Amino acid sequence: MREEVLEKVFDIKTVRVIYALMTKRGRFYLRDLSRESGVSLATTYRIIQKLKKIDIVFKEGKEKIEFYELNRNSELFKVLCKIFKEEQKSSAEIIKGRLHELHGLEPRVYVDKNNNDKIIVVSSLTEKKEIKAIQGEVDESEKVVLFSNSQFIEMKNAGFVNSKKLNEI
Repeated sequence: MREEVLEKVFDIKTVRVIYALMTKRGRFYLRDLSRESGVSLATTYRIIQKLKKIDIVFKEGKEKIEFYELNRNSELFKVLCKIFKEEQKSSAEIIKGRLHELHGLEPRVYVDKNNNDKIIVVSSLTEKKEIKAIQGEVDESEKVVLFSNSQFIEMKNAGFVNSKKLNEI
């Protein structure tokens, strides 16, 4: 329903390219984006150039080998997400959801109140390799630390973790 309304208001090809862009993590080729969106390469290039001018996309590389990447820190990108995505989940929410799928309700996930890029996972069931796999689905620049339940309690008791500065997700 949401996509239908957007296609009536905006150019359908732009909507398709933006939806395809929203699934991208890291760098991508223009040709792949064109194929995934079903929009011609020339039109995809034109749309990406517009997004580049307003700092939603940036380009890396030289001449024939060019990569593009979303600027997820751009305020305009955040606005675009609100328009095109029904719900933009934070990395911590995605991590918590995936861990709950794997282990039920046991894993607890916290974020630093002052810096959402710092995520703490408290779980005796979760392994580091699971965190690494999930981290590939979210912004990899965010720092995720895994503690067992007993380690977390010891860190709090020793004063290394201040629970007043954490929000539980």
